[in-house]
Amino acid sequence: MSVTFKHEDFFDWETGIYELGPNAESWQPNFGANFWQDWERPCHVEVFNPDGSTAFSHNLGVKIAGNWSRANPQKSLKFYARDKYGDEAIEYQIFKDKPIYSFQSFILRNSGGDFCNTQMRDGTIQSLCRNMGLDYQAYQPAVVYLNGEYWGILNFREKINKDFIAGNHNLPLETFAILNIINEPVYGDIQNFRDLYDFIEQNDLSIPANYDRVKQDLDIDNYIKYNVVEMFAVNEDWPGNNMKAWREYGSEGKWRYILYDLDFGFGIWEYEKISRNMLTFALMNDNSIGWPNPPWSTLMLRKLTENQEFNALFLNHVADRLNTTFLPDSIINHIDSIKNLIVNELSFHAQRWGANVDDMNANIEAMKVFGTYRGEYMRQHFEEYYNTGGSYTLSITSTHSNPGRIHVNSIDITSLPWEGRYFNNNTVTLTAIPAPGYTFVGWQGAVVSANPTISLTPSSYTSVHAVFSFSQAEVPQIVISEINYNSAANLNTGDWIELFNQSLNPQDISGWRIATKSPNKEFVFPQGTIVPAQSYCIVSSSISDFNRVYPLATYMRFSNESFSLVTSQETIIVYDSRGFKIHELSYTDQMPYPKKCDGYGYTLASGDENQISQNPYQWRSATYTGTPGSPNNPIVRNSAYANIHISEVMHSNHDNAKCGDWIELYNSGNSLVDVSGWVLRDKNNSISIFSDPTVIPSKSYVVFCEEPQKFSSVYPAIPCIPINIGFKSSGDFIRLADEYEYIVDSLEYTVFSEIGVITNGSGRTLIREFPDNTWKYSAIGGTPQAANKAAHVSIPHVSESVVQYVYPNPCNNYIYVQIPELLQLALYTLSGQEVLNIHQNYNQNISVSHLQKGTYIAEIRTKQDVYYQLIIKE
Repeated sequence: MSVTFKHEDFFDWETGIYELGPNAESWQPNFGANFWQDWERPCHVEVFNPDGSTAFSHNLGVKIAGNWSRANPQKSLKFYARDKYGDEAIEYQIFKDKPIYSFQSFILRNSGGDFCNTQMRDGTIQSLCRNMGLDYQAYQPAVVYLNGEYWGILNFREKINKDFIAGNHNLPLETFAILNIINEPVYGDIQNFRDLYDFIEQNDLSIPANYDRVKQDLDIDNYIKYNVVEMFAVNEDWPGNNMKAWREYGSEGKWRYILYDLDFGFGIWEYEKISRNMLTFALMNDNSIGWPNPPWSTLMLRKLTENQEFNALFLNHVADRLNTTFLPDSIINHIDSIKNLIVNELSFHAQRWGANVDDMNANIEAMKVFGTYRGEYMRQHFEEYYNTGGSYTLSITSTHSNPGRIHVNSIDITSLPWEGRYFNNNTVTLTAIPAPGYTFVGWQGAVVSANPTISLTPSSYTSVHAVFSFSQAEVPQIVISEINYNSAANLNTGDWIELFNQSLNPQDISGWRIATKSPNKEFVFPQGTIVPAQSYCIVSSSISDFNRVYPLATYMRFSNESFSLVTSQETIIVYDSRGFKIHELSYTDQMPYPKKCDGYGYTLASGDENQISQNPYQWRSATYTGTPGSPNNPIVRNSAYANIHISEVMHSNHDNAKCGDWIELYNSGNSLVDVSGWVLRDKNNSISIFSDPTVIPSKSYVVFCEEPQKFSSVYPAIPCIPINIGFKSSGDFIRLADEYEYIVDSLEYTVFSEIGVITNGSGRTLIREFPDNTWKYSAIGGTPQAANKAAHVSIPHVSESVVQYVYPNPCNNYIYVQIPELLQLALYTLSGQEVLNIHQNYNQNISVSHLQKGTYIAEIRTKQDVYYQLIIKE
């Protein structure tokens, strides 16, 4: 990730947000320092994917973030998208484990109290709990450069604010409230929480009616899960700190707690914390304590544990999590997966900030030891406090290994056999839920019953056996067969999804639902919905728009105006009435998925509705306006398509011959080829669709140009067909695809290749020589609509007078630059990704220790000329 800004905005003593400044206290955390002020500065942020491609690039506002960790030499940064910088939102899925594609803000966090300890602690603990149904801050580590200078590892994190709740729960901003600690509003009206807290404080919750009153406004399951995580992690900077909760307004809204800042967790300072009794810690009632667990912060849990129903739930939730999320192997595997994201960068980060990488690795290993043994200590603490007399093993077996799921208290067991440990004499509830095609027959073993739900209250080893039967004929054959996720402006049908019943029998889909991962919307089919055999069903975001375009439709149609599909990336899932996944379709607007369905009037459809797969190459945009309620048009490709080649490209005009960008196609075959509906697609995912009719005769060349008027002014005798995309002078990836958007030919070039350097701004073209298919460069002007002819030109090189001032080469950790008339020096990978950029005179060592070993291209701009030099990093 690259962050660029005016140097003085960060590092000026008086006004720089990163500096101590003139008013800072001398002792940490240096209250009064510039970095404690609420100052925002403009910056430009560019984020790169691991493959070097750009994820997003935006002008944003930036502030210093954090509490006491602001005093660390590497500081946390908050970024904001605002109108005044250009964009109101960052339209990108920053975190792959959350289907959120739009952000108004995010944090680059320095790991807080974990800075240079593991640099991953809080993100690891929170993401470990991502499947518990709790709100948590997503995590993604990043390697950061500030104005081209290596700045080490910072962690992408969600910022907990109104946009966090709106994005994670698909709620309008005015419909909820957020609080911090007790009685401190973050957003909205928190009076409901104040009333709830007062009621809890003033009433005996052992009385069922009073406990029922609390349940009206507090999500008990969420509250227990939240406490279980904090206790397991041994977060001793809690509950009198780092506490946030939120509630949706209305009679059904309940307060839900948010995982937040677990830097103190997993024994950060002392390994002995592994045995800490966090239950008694969280129930402490000592008025002499001001932090971290003063009486006001422990009151709710203390009062709730007066109630036996709550205590039974509490015990079961603890056991459920120790049997799943907090199993030693689960924790170790998760920590290893997070470490693997940063392991190659740790030594560079440690060197940058004066830390010891061996200590950092040892601290990560200590987290794994903590996760291995913490569960048994916690189990013992609950056994002692609640006087359970120990725990027993519950064994669940079945006639089948994957017959559905067994719901045990708060968790689902999907693979059998299974064992878990539970507290003695505390009732456990099991429910057998058969998967599609299965039927639950009954329970055997410790309980014999035909009822899917049973309850047990054992105090010793207990085994139950779930009996299921299976019938293939009962497996539903409903599939997603076609979707429209972005209508053309002149053909607005609304978003819609087509389901197809592959079976020869009708299928009752009453209570089934179609859900999207983003923005977490769903449609539930009403009772009595039956899809006939080999027939279709449509769910549309606008039935009026749909009917206007398809007025003669006779198949079942349903409308839900709030149900919409995301353009850039989406997953659509069909669930049956028991919550089992029946079918799933994921798509993006990127390769290898077609692009014509993204606002050009086409739909995304399967080539064969009776043989549907997740293979993206089976999903094509074959038909303009789509075929809702009818069989999809089959994919029939012409073998002659292989004879169509990209033969010449003009990507960078000479100042004296502005002809615009153009591309020439050549038909090497013996028959005419119709290329109507074919697509040109560039590196930025822009496309141009060839109009109908467009044909290329045998052994002929056809030119397609971005700006026909300019092209004709330079080549008046040569016809060209208009297209609406151009090609980057610095490098591009041009793909030619047929009407189904299967790739027919492609060309990738960069300004750092020999042909890319020579054709950049020289008026020469990239040409393909036949029959050997090698790419070269032409004479000035190129050869549009004619056979290609290569030219020969020398590549610009760095003179010795410049080379001697960029040394050593090969280099290890530093290069030294001493060029008095230097305007700019940039380093690029061979694929064209910029990794370093220095402006104006520079006369000191430049660290390249963060770069991988290999060859880089230095672009050196002086007042006299531009030069290129290969730099070898050893």
